[in-house]
Amino acid sequence: MKQLNCRFILGAFGTPHIARQISVDGPIVDGSASLFSSLHILAMDRHFTEYVDQPVTHHFEQTHGIYTPSPQVRIQSKKKTANDISGAIGESLAAIVCRDVLRLPTAAIEPLCVYKRLKTPDFRITWDSRTIMQVLAPASPQALPSTWPLEAKMRQQGSSKNALINAALPQLAAYWFYRGAFDSACVGYGLISGYINGSDNIDIHVFIPNQQQKLIELRDFYHQKNKSQEFIKRFKIGSYELEGCIDSSS
Repeated sequence: MKQLNCRFILGAFGTPHIARQISVDGPIVDGSASLFSSLHILAMDRHFTEYVDQPVTHHFEQTHGIYTPSPQVRIQSKKKTANDISGAIGESLAAIVCRDVLRLPTAAIEPLCVYKRLKTPDFRITWDSRTIMQVLAPASPQALPSTWPLEAKMRQQGSSKNALINAALPQLAAYWFYRGAFDSACVGYGLISGYINGSDNIDIHVFIPNQQQKLIELRDFYHQKNKSQEFIKRFKIGSYELEGCIDSSS
């Protein structure tokens, strides 16, 4: 059984606020994956145990004699963790936070379709964010949306948190770009669930628009030009759009 501190953070660099601790093990993650993961994976409990709870390194049993070792050709001696499995574990952990920390019913955690051409967020959740906002951003607007996109990421031990956030932000931006045509109030609001393997913390980064009208105008400009990727690529740590339009440091 692994104990994780669930921390909520405003934007990329806000002060972490521990909401509560969650207990996760193989069967718990397996049950979450069966309900919420976009991938159909059997025996997720074993994957969680060997990837996260009690990491196991699998070495090749045979000796590879096909190549002579050289700087150009390296022989792989151990198996790597599969990215799709790590991603599914990240989704499962995020869903557990939604269910056990935010107290959301299953129907309020909606997995979204992910297209090959464009990566969209993992979930759209329906929740009342006012309680958390009173802690993270007391001066935030009163009219908060009820539905938010949520992208979940899990990275291997030693990975950069900044790289994790930069990988997730474009997926939130894709949601803002396409959903914004029907609901402009969603633009700029989103959640990133980030877990670095081996850490005791699962961090929920909460993004809110500081200058939403500017973001909406930027989204409309690129929509008129039919250049979704140009809009999406603008969102990363250090960009004007993130630092100037999304409150990420208060």
